[in-house]
Amino acid sequence: MRIEDWWKEDTPKFTHDCTNCKFLGWYAPKPGVVHDLYICIHIDYFPSLKRTGSLIKRFGNEGSAYWSMDLNEIIKLPRDRDHEFISIAVKRAIQAGYITPDMALQMLKSL
Repeated sequence: MRIEDWWKEDTPKFTHDCTNCKFLGWYAPKPGVVHDLYICIHIDYFPSLKRTGSLIKRFGNEGSAYWSMDLNEIIKLPRDRDHEFISIAVKRAIQAGYITPDMALQMLKSL
């Protein structure tokens, strides 16, 4: 295994019930705190059959213990320490092939 693929060996820490979501590994914002990262890809059947998606950060087993945002909106957030997990999750999703080049272009066009 390549060193940059270490996160693929992780298993989720928290319960997540969406079968469409793909686990992207853990994110540890500080020692002793772990969040699970997911990407959920949706296909818009009408009118264009475009693929869109959401980024999810789960931090507990409760149904409401998560943060999520549309992929086209997350790139508009500031690049600071509070949002560092976003670039990590997007890079992992691109590495795993969940975000296609067309989706990446669509994200950039939304700026």
